[in-house]
Amino acid sequence: MGPADDSSRHGAAAFEVVELDAWERVAPLRDEWDALLAESPDASLFLLHEWLDNWWAHFASGRRLAVLVARERGRLAAALPLIEERGAMFGRPIRLLRSMTNDHSFRFNALARRDGGPALAALWTYLRGRTRPWDVLRLEEIPHDRCTLEPFLAAARGDGAFVGASRQLDVPYLPIEGSWAEYHASLSKNMRANLRKKGRRLSEEGAVAFRSVRAREDVASVLQTGLVLESSGWKAQEGSAIVSDSNLTSFYSRWAEIAASRGWLRLSFLDVNGAPVAFDFSTLYGGCYYDLKMGYDPAWERFSVGQLLKARILEACFEDGVAEYDFLGASMRAKDDWMPRKRGHDWWFVFRRSLTGRALHFLKFTATPMAKRLRGH
Repeated sequence: MGPADDSSRHGAAAFEVVELDAWERVAPLRDEWDALLAESPDASLFLLHEWLDNWWAHFASGRRLAVLVARERGRLAAALPLIEERGAMFGRPIRLLRSMTNDHSFRFNALARRDGGPALAALWTYLRGRTRPWDVLRLEEIPHDRCTLEPFLAAARGDGAFVGASRQLDVPYLPIEGSWAEYHASLSKNMRANLRKKGRRLSEEGAVAFRSVRAREDVASVLQTGLVLESSGWKAQEGSAIVSDSNLTSFYSRWAEIAASRGWLRLSFLDVNGAPVAFDFSTLYGGCYYDLKMGYDPAWERFSVGQLLKARILEACFEDGVAEYDFLGASMRAKDDWMPRKRGHDWWFVFRRSLTGRALHFLKFTATPMAKRLRGH
């Protein structure tokens, strides 16, 4: 059998594990995929079938799909969306399996129900005996407090594979609890004073208005206006703005259309005299408000228009009964001013049980940290 048809059995329960190497084979799973995600401990936006479909359509170049799915008596029990590519570690070429992620994916995990440990272990059993060779499995941006993958990793350790994790980011997030007034009062005195002062000075420039666009028919033109703001300032200079890359523009435009059709899209603006000065592109899914992108006109920076817009968005989150606001990405002063909590994100590595795997694990998790400590002295 080829790797796309292999099956695996684990423990007392029988699981059929299949590797899907073409998106045409993943596409029909949409309804049961999202149903399984809804029952998973980490029901993240970035694991939605539609998000991954859009991701693959825009970032597939040079990669081979390797989506693992486990079924128990015909029912989807676990899934792990992977891609395969050539890579290198410490100067050695490797055959890399890794999470279906890049700089525009902020979180990753396996899909499985809370009692899905045996199904996740079955995914490892399949991967251990996979006929198509691989050297390293790299799983990026796994939330430390919601590591659905633990049974998979435990099975790998139990088989003698070399497993390790490295902390990457502490991502700010805000549980929406109590009232806006109570939360606002909990902010630092300086933050509250700054919001009052900047808001007052901005109002002296003209009529200030907050608006949120969700309707599908308005998305194309409104998003274009927002992306112009997102590209202002340092992003334009560094070439990191969405509009600086036609593929990125297509990716986010397509996601805006999808999110709008599902009622998830939130495009927010702060206007002065009818002209937008700050923009926020977010998605509200599963009770969590994900802040994907934002930007502002540098000419209005002295009024902290980005923070004033954020205040209006957060106030609306409290009023609308949102459960959590996720700032996404790395911590920075503009995020930390809102007194968020931090969620650690890890990259997990699994090296096959071999001399090469042992050597790479040693270099990654023993030799390199030791060398950094010595240089620190």
